[in-house]
Amino acid sequence: MRKIILILTATVSPLMSFAFGFSDIQLWAGSGSKQAGVVIDFQDGTSPRSFAWGYRWNGVANGEDLLRAVDTLDSSLVANIFGSSFGSYLDSMSYKTHSGPAWPVGYWSYWTGTPDSWSYSSIGMGERALIDGGWDGWSYLFNGQADAAPSTPVAAVPEPSSLVTLTALGILSIRVRRRR
Repeated sequence: MRKIILILTATVSPLMSFAFGFSDIQLWAGSGSKQAGVVIDFQDGTSPRSFAWGYRWNGVANGEDLLRAVDTLDSSLVANIFGSSFGSYLDSMSYKTHSGPAWPVGYWSYWTGTPDSWSYSSIGMGERALIDGGWDGWSYLFNGQADAAPSTPVAAVPEPSSLVTLTALGILSIRVRRRR
């Protein structure tokens, strides 16, 4: 019996280490008691190709609010969101060395669920109310490519210049407090 338990533990433990959750997110936009995550997968054949950010809010928010807030927070992320008579849509997006070019090269598909289980969204980001603890996903699809849900992400990380600025502000605030 012990051998079976050891074998199962050795087999299942490495698989569980691939799970990604809110505690793994390093960059959070907004503030509030509710939280949601967003995974962006560039499907560009590089590793990593999929990244995650978090969003906090109070009251009511939608998928567009989440994406715009994360875009504003992270200067390395550029999301080109446009409005039309049919609602808002994501035209193109880039993050550091990754990019998903605009139509007609391909398009961004919108997903909901979790990093382990995605469903293609039947409504647009502006119409979809965020759920506390929920996830949005974006997956770039080249024309002719079959639908592909976002893959397991890695946490998006701040630019080094942002880290330097945050560190400098932290040191400055400590010095100001000590002088008082």
